[in-house]
Amino acid sequence: MEATAHHVKNIISNSGNSKTGKQISTKSKKSTALSNKIALMKIKSSAKGDAGVPVESRVYFSILLPSNGPSSASSKCSNMWFDQEWTVGRVVDCVSKSANLRNDNNRETSPKLMLRAASLPEDPESEYFSMNMKLVDIISSGTLHNGSSVELCYVDGAYLP
Repeated sequence: MEATAHHVKNIISNSGNSKTGKQISTKSKKSTALSNKIALMKIKSSAKGDAGVPVESRVYFSILLPSNGPSSASSKCSNMWFDQEWTVGRVVDCVSKSANLRNDNNRETSPKLMLRAASLPEDPESEYFSMNMKLVDIISSGTLHNGSSVELCYVDGAYLP
């Protein structure tokens, strides 16, 4: 019995990666894919968007709205669909209109609304997407997938990717 307890203790203490100190993920690819599908179903159930976008061309995102800057947004998160052929700039315009956000991207000195993958604790400074990138290109690169969370932020006008 004591040997078993010692063995379990060793397994628990060695569960992290000794070189990086990070925990090893115990989720299988199958369970991750299933959880992504469930998240996508939840997003689809409450998503809004342009009714003119054909269902087969839609991509769904959970959008975290800005908490700082000139905003009149009533909620902090919105689920929306977009055409996969749209550019990031068109997505930003659509979200800002839908959420009543101030969008002065056409003015040089004002804060710009920019889109990026939702910040993760290990990557708080993820890069913003260029306004002329198409959603289909971002998805095919693996940066985002259908059902991802993206973040809309106000950025100083001096920064443009």
